[in-house]
Parts: sequence; structure tokens; C-alpha cells
Amino acid sequence: MEEVARTPRALPAGADRGVVGRRLPPVEVGTGRGRGVLLDLADDAGLRRAAAGWADRVDVVTGAPAGGPLTGLAAVLVRPDGHVAWVAEAPGGDPGEALRRWFGAPHNSNAEV
Repeated sequence: MEEVARTPRALPAGADRGVVGRRLPPVEVGTGRGRGVLLDLADDAGLRRAAAGWADRVDVVTGAPAGGPLTGLAAVLVRPDGHVAWVAEAPGGDPGEALRRWFGAPHNSNAEV
């Protein structure tokens, strides 16, 4: 694998466009899927359970911010249009009200309501 990383390979013409190997800048990408994203920044199993009823409309992503405006937050709910709908500053926050407001009633009978 080390040999592959050191050996430059030609890309097909036009395939690079100046972005390969660089960080992607903030961009808006329309998927047409209309899904929200719940960022679980504190590895909070209770938060993930609370959001289970919206799994058909909201993706839950667990991770940790590498600085920036999310530092110090435990969770962030992002609407499909990219706007923040809800935040929790500590683990144990309940996104239920915001999830119902922006994504309707939960579909899973095991979801916390």
C-alpha cells in the first residue's frame, strides 16, 4: 500500500478539477431526499433511541467536532435545508419536540414520545 501512495498516477482528463487531495469547502448539495441530520456529538445512546422513530426521515451521525462552532455541543439537529433546528449543550437532551415539529410524528411505535 505504501508503494501505491508514493506512485503518482495520471487521472483521466478533467477528473481532478483542482479538488482531489483538498478539503471540500462548505457547499450546498441538494439530494432531493429531504432528510434531516441529527449530529450525536457526545456518543449518546439515549439520543439515538429518542430519534429512532424518525429513522425514515432523519439520519443520525455520531462523531466529534474538530473545532469550530459545534465545539461544546452534545447534539445538533439539522433540517434538510441546512438550518439548525435544535441543539443540546449536554448529553441527555431530548430532540423529540423539534423532531415532531420539523419531521412529523414518529413512525416507529418504540420511539419515545
